[in-house]
Amino acid sequence: MTLLSPKVVTFFLFSAIILTGLPLLAQTKTLIDKDANGKIEFSYFKNNTNSVTSYSVVLYFKNDQYIYKPEIDSISLENKIEVDTFIKDLKEGLTSIGNDLVKFNVVNSHYHLQKMAHVMKGDLISFSKSNSAVVSSNSKIEVRLLLDWLDGIHFGRD
Repeated sequence: MTLLSPKVVTFFLFSAIILTGLPLLAQTKTLIDKDANGKIEFSYFKNNTNSVTSYSVVLYFKNDQYIYKPEIDSISLENKIEVDTFIKDLKEGLTSIGNDLVKFNVVNSHYHLQKMAHVMKGDLISFSKSNSAVVSSNSKIEVRLLLDWLDGIHFGRD
């Protein structure tokens, strides 16, 4: 009895999948909405993987600390609970701006938000991924623009 080599078996399996039209992993990502506040670009996606639909919000930002060194990172929120928690945390951060007695620092597995005092610009809310050194500092107006956009996307719907 002759055994087929692993390469031959792989070739036949791959050919059968292509010929029958069976996808190994059918995945699409559709942009539903996109905007920016000057510091952060925010996007709302519909994701389809093997007929399972999900949604995500992704915030892309550059590092404020370096002008000539473009470091880009992102925060990805994958479900309504994560989006709602992020909105709640941002609103809490807004209430701390301008009040020196109120400290604001939120760290979770997805992001780190913190109030930072700036000599020229006043209080800012800094955004970063929890495990990253890439930081984007946003003014009260910039945070409000992000909140307005988040309120308008109706997470989980097209």
